[in-house]
Amino acid sequence: MCRQRHPGSGQAAHTLSMLAVSQAFVAAGAAEAERYQVVGVVVAAARRAAHTTQLVAIGAWLFVFYGSLLRFRLVPRVLAGIGLLGVVLQFSGVTLMMLLGQRAIGTLAMPLLPIQIAVAIWLLVKGFDEHLPPPVGSASGP
Repeated sequence: MCRQRHPGSGQAAHTLSMLAVSQAFVAAGAAEAERYQVVGVVVAAARRAAHTTQLVAIGAWLFVFYGSLLRFRLVPRVLAGIGLLGVVLQFSGVTLMMLLGQRAIGTLAMPLLPIQIAVAIWLLVKGFDEHLPPPVGSASGP
């Protein structure tokens, strides 16, 4: 089983493989063009599969992140809810389209940028809401 040390290293390897195949294709000339076209299709498909898998993982992580912010009321509920909406838009417009073999709708991923910036600024300026209810079974008075 092959393990990667860095999350994005698989995509870099696929991209460099595509570059190497392209250079070999140009050097080979027309005689062996078909062979390199087949290899190019395989390398491109592997890169696309790795990218789609990465999008699913990142989307799931962001959904858990914003869901946790909402559930535990760590930021205003509106901000966390908008974050969840942004993740759903990104997943349905980009990740799902790629999984279905359709063209991605990149504009549906764009709302995540201002949402991420707003949450980051909120957390940097205000921090987490630390007004937690007392634990169950504890004395409610001083």
